[in-house]
Amino acid sequence: MQSILAVDDSPSMRKMVAFTLTGAGYHVIEAVDGQDAYEKAQLHTVDLVLADQNMPHLDGIGLTRKLR
Repeated sequence: MQSILAVDDSPSMRKMVAFTLTGAGYHVIEAVDGQDAYEKAQLHTVDLVLADQNMPHLDGIGLTRKLR
């Protein structure tokens, strides 16, 4: 099963994305901001990262740079 890391500081948006992707058969890991996502990406193997661009602590662009 493929894993997707869903990153958004909005709980409702994060839950909607997770609900949709889980229903489509993906394993979804949720993160509340870029820093949380980076930490979770170090612990889990993910196939795709869906990230909001504007978030506190570490934005989507900064997260992408760190993950590279």
